[in-house]
Amino acid sequence: MRASTVVLLGLCSSAIVLSLMSTWTTTVETRPRTNVTLKPSAAIPLANRSIVDCANKRLRAVEGARDIIRDISSRRIVTKLILGHNFLADEGCVALFDFLCTPDVKKYKIQEISLNSNGIGDRGLLAIANYLRENQNLKSLFLQNNAFHGDPETITIFTEAVNSSCLDTLSLASNTLLSDPFISQFLPTLDARKLRELHLSMMDMTSLSTDPLIHFLSSHRCRLRTLKLNGNNLGTRSVTRIIRAVTMYNYNMTRLEMSANYSFDPDENELDSFAERPAMEKELKRAMDRNEFLARMRQKDALFLLATSRRLLLRSRRSESDTATAQPSPNPKAFPFQSLPTELQLHILSRATPRLSNAQRLRVFAYAADPSTLPPSGVSQFTCIPDPGSLPFSTGLGTCASGTCLGAGNSLQCRKEKLRNAWLERVDCVLNEPD
Repeated sequence: MRASTVVLLGLCSSAIVLSLMSTWTTTVETRPRTNVTLKPSAAIPLANRSIVDCANKRLRAVEGARDIIRDISSRRIVTKLILGHNFLADEGCVALFDFLCTPDVKKYKIQEISLNSNGIGDRGLLAIANYLRENQNLKSLFLQNNAFHGDPETITIFTEAVNSSCLDTLSLASNTLLSDPFISQFLPTLDARKLRELHLSMMDMTSLSTDPLIHFLSSHRCRLRTLKLNGNNLGTRSVTRIIRAVTMYNYNMTRLEMSANYSFDPDENELDSFAERPAMEKELKRAMDRNEFLARMRQKDALFLLATSRRLLLRSRRSESDTATAQPSPNPKAFPFQSLPTELQLHILSRATPRLSNAQRLRVFAYAADPSTLPPSGVSQFTCIPDPGSLPFSTGLGTCASGTCLGAGNSLQCRKEKLRNAWLERVDCVLNEPD
């Protein structure tokens, strides 16, 4: 009896051990599969969902353009196309921009397109110009290091498209095939009202481009704040002439880059002129600092004129019923400024804004007199985002001048600053505008 019991217990123990081993083995074998199957896919950040980033994807010709088109069509919002370092060439570029020109795609309101290093030639540039013509949404266009040859007719069409657009930034850097012939045709006809930044670095420009550059920088057609001419072959003499022209005639540009501009002209001794460069750099810096100061003062004048003229112009529009309420008796010793005719009051205010042109003042007056431009009543909706590091020392969150806003530290663009800049652009008070 005891022997059978021992045998039975032994068999049961063996069965339990085998069962446990089987369970442990199954767990070990299936656990990796479970982890792989249940691993969540990487989420796309919200800020990047409107950006089509196909850079360095080895996209070629029409097939590559179709991949980009499928990516665009799969999204509800598209603001940027980052397509650099592929090989779309003319065929892919034409296919892509034919698609972008269709009415259904224009709803995306794309603001930035980067097509650097794609082997695009003049035929592709024509397709880009067709899309750019009268485009009110695109702000930045980057076309560095392509294969443009600069056919005169193509350059004419492209320049007209740039002039009719709202481009803020245009980069044509590293297109060495364009060189002096392109500059001599592009700059004399460039008249883009919204263009503020132009990149023409490493384009194999020589001293032959000096006169077109100077004539453009000295004319009213130049509304640039930034111009980059690095890595060309202008030479020290040309650089000196450009700096002198900007110092004398250009009061808008705040950043001019001309590094590494050595000339291969045997008549120009670069070693002898090397000693002049510190003085040239100081002269350029003084001109840029002057223009930056004038820009700040011009914007300050525009904001002051808006605040004061709005009170005068909107008060003159009030009906008698609105102004019939009892008013405090005026101080007899104070000058009765408000009793003067409105035209005379505005003329006096204009004398307090010497950095604005007559046309700029009239645009500010027209904006101030329009009641529909008044902000919503009540508490301001555009409170700045406070900087956590400065909160204990802050006296309020409503202004940016105290330095307590994250926008003041370049961490992000302050909401108030963005609205202010948009208004200055609307009334064209950003740039110097001589009478």
